[in-house]
Amino acid sequence: MAENDYENEFAEVKDNAGLYYKVHRENPMQEYHSTLYKMLPRTQHMQPKVIVKKSLTDAEELAEHTFAIQTAFCEQGKRKVVTHQRFRFLWLQILTEVGVSKWTTPEFWTFIFFLIIPVLCVDT
Repeated sequence: MAENDYENEFAEVKDNAGLYYKVHRENPMQEYHSTLYKMLPRTQHMQPKVIVKKSLTDAEELAEHTFAIQTAFCEQGKRKVVTHQRFRFLWLQILTEVGVSKWTTPEFWTFIFFLIIPVLCVDT
């Protein structure tokens, strides 16, 4: 039996004389696509691309694992920059609530007016 003889094999249906069926050993659509791609010419565009992994420097390797590296024990008691940023944010929020953050707002000029009145009243 040749390699492709199974394509021509038909089996007879039991209890029905003269009726035959074909047994597909592979999915017909998959078989069609495999024969189609076998006929296409081999070019570099069809070849799988080989990814060359570059070797990392020591600094790049450390940068990949920065989240896994723990801080030194001696630095745990120090204040962090985050504290300064939080106080700055808090100060800006207070200025905004009072209305002093922008000089174009009426709240700013009202605030300035109430600061100047006591200075003018003290002189008299």
